[in-house]
Amino acid sequence: MMEFSDKELIIRFFSGDATDAEIETLDSWIGESEENRRFVEDCYFIWQSSEKLHIIKTINTSKALASFKEKRNKKEKITRLKRYLFWTQRVAAILLLPALALSYTLYRTTYEEDIRFLEVKTSPGVITSVILPDSTKVWINSCGYLKYPTQFKRNKREVVLEGEGYFEVSQNKNAPFFVKIHDNYSVKVLGTHFNVRAYADDRKIETTLVEGSVGLNINTTEKKIIQYVLKPNQKAVFENNQLYVQWVDPIYEMGWKDGKMYFKNHPMEEVLKRLSRHYNVTFEVKSPKVWESLITAKFESEQLSQVLEYIKIASGIRYFVQKSNIEGDRISKTIIELTK
Repeated sequence: MMEFSDKELIIRFFSGDATDAEIETLDSWIGESEENRRFVEDCYFIWQSSEKLHIIKTINTSKALASFKEKRNKKEKITRLKRYLFWTQRVAAILLLPALALSYTLYRTTYEEDIRFLEVKTSPGVITSVILPDSTKVWINSCGYLKYPTQFKRNKREVVLEGEGYFEVSQNKNAPFFVKIHDNYSVKVLGTHFNVRAYADDRKIETTLVEGSVGLNINTTEKKIIQYVLKPNQKAVFENNQLYVQWVDPIYEMGWKDGKMYFKNHPMEEVLKRLSRHYNVTFEVKSPKVWESLITAKFESEQLSQVLEYIKIASGIRYFVQKSNIEGDRISKTIIELTK
């Protein structure tokens, strides 16, 4: 294993301060074994996520990456080490700074029967809030979609949701408010606070009432009509044509709108789905034992590298970040392999 002085050389390289001779020395050492290559990779993630983290939050990441690359390219011929660490830096930027340049909120105008609609789409890692024409406020979670008219009808207010949304509905007894998930599932309210989670890749739809009253209208594939009125602190889960209602602490369902993720004995499958949407990564589970874990945690502003380390300690899993393909200035979605 390397002496401490050699570790300082690695840090100088990460900082862009290594000389050409030092770069050549480090390049040769990495090429000697796979263990050496992994050692440098581990050093890079530790360096990025420790005392440098507060600096990262204040800089222009795109410019920093370009500056770092320019410093490293001191020689006309790019060495193997430079190519390797360029990839490592790009992946580390994704793990430490999720949803940077690729995250956005898309607003689009469409027309149906001369009625103008606004469509809002959020990318991974982005939470957006909008004010509807009736003053209702909606938060839209990562990878979510909301469609609403620029002007509601006098006797009915209806929006379409895909993904997850938290609603604070402006009260109007003469015009009930409907959240339409699809043709067979809708939530009817007059004035209330509630959360709906209905991602296309989930097998269930969850509706949690925080305040007020909401009514569920469900048409099952078995041509059965289900109607249910929720009470505050109740969550309705519709799965496999069945409706299940349970008492919950709403903070676990709505914390996301404040940038927080709460888990309390949540199955690993649900945890990975939420992390995947938030950090824009793909998890590949290589061992069925990974699914057996239950996670209890509270994440606020942690970077993905920190979250993965916590899950590793809590469940005993192991993870490996695959190399992503780089084409020009674009990097493909990062894949994280999990095993146990």
